[in-house]
Amino acid sequence: MYSTGVPLPFELFYACEVSNCASVENRLHDAFGDHRISKGREFFRIAPERVKSALLLAEIREVRLGDEIFENTEVKAEVEAAKRRSRFRLSMIGVTPGSELQLAKDPKIICTTIDDGNKVDYLGDVTSLSDAALRAHNALGDDWPAVSGP
Repeated sequence: MYSTGVPLPFELFYACEVSNCASVENRLHDAFGDHRISKGREFFRIAPERVKSALLLAEIREVRLGDEIFENTEVKAEVEAAKRRSRFRLSMIGVTPGSELQLAKDPKIICTTIDDGNKVDYLGDVTSLSDAALRAHNALGDDWPAVSGP
């Protein structure tokens, strides 16, 4: 994270220890390269559940906040700073009310933003972006318990 920079607030979805991190990272890039947001950056537009499933194949053990790996002062400071950052709002990335958002997996599925926060109109219901994304993925047959709207 330190060399690539984190442009927006983020949530730690899952962390694990692997035996050969360089190899695992290269394989994740191979597997999910078509989901990269920008060629020169380390950011991907993909459901975190998919990445977690891939990481589980190489996992030695899950790492949780409070584990010794987070005792490194730089890592601990970054995690604490992330907790203090404000909640994601569409206005943070220049999305204005009335904008249409497409589901990356199926661009025919759209919702319309209601405010500068994260409220959208999806199929006539005003709901959160995350709820709309989950409903859309479930309609496509994905059996996911939760998704992150952005």
